[in-house]
Amino acid sequence: MKNLIRKILFLLVILLLPITVFAKTPNREETFKVIRNINNVNVVNGVKIESASIDDNYITLMINGLEQQIPYTFYDNKFSFSSGFLLLDDDNKVIGEPFDNEFAFFIYSIFESKSTIPYDEENYYNTDTIKKIVNNNFATDYKEKTNTFGFSLEKVEDNKYKIIYNYYLDGDYPVLEYDEIGDDFENPATGSYNVLITIMLVSIVCLGVYTYFNPIKRKDV
Repeated sequence: MKNLIRKILFLLVILLLPITVFAKTPNREETFKVIRNINNVNVVNGVKIESASIDDNYITLMINGLEQQIPYTFYDNKFSFSSGFLLLDDDNKVIGEPFDNEFAFFIYSIFESKSTIPYDEENYYNTDTIKKIVNNNFATDYKEKTNTFGFSLEKVEDNKYKIIYNYYLDGDYPVLEYDEIGDDFENPATGSYNVLITIMLVSIVCLGVYTYFNPIKRKDV
C-alpha cells in the first residue's frame, strides 16, 4: 500500500508541474512589461517605434525620433488607452474619417499580435473597421466574442467622441511575453486557462482515485 501511495504522489507531482506554466496569467506588471519591451518595431511603412515607456498616466512612444504620449487607465482587469477621435452626425453616423487614432492603434495592434487570438477582419479595430462597426450599430461599448479586445466611445463635446481601446486581461486570449516561458509556448486551443487547469486537476484526481481503488494486480510467475 505504501508503494502505491508513493507512486500516486509522484504521479501528481509530475502532472502538476506543467500547470505552473499554463497557469501563467497576465497582471498589471505583465501588461506594462509588454509596453516596455516595444523596441524598434516597424508598424507601417516608414514608421518605427524605437522605444516605449509607461508611467502612472501615459504610455510614451518614441516614433521616428519624436515622442508621442497616449493616456491610459487600468481598472478592474481592463487596460484602456486612447489617442483618437471621430465625429458623428445626428443619426450617429461617422462624419469623415476617425483622426489622430494611429498612435493608440499601434499599441492595440502590437497587443493583438502578441495574443494568439484568431484573426478576424470584422473585429480588427483599425479606423476603417471602427467606422464600419459604428455606422452599422451605434453603441458606446464594443467587445469581440472572446472578450479579449474591444473599444469604447466617450462623448467629449457635441458630436465629437473619443475612441478608447480596451484590453481585458481576463479574456480568452491574454497577452503574454513568450520569451519568459519558451518560444514553443502557445495559449491553449480553448483559449481559456481556467478551463484547461480545471480539466487537468479533475483528471489527476480521478486518476488517483481510480488507481487507489483499482490497483494493478501482479501475477505470480
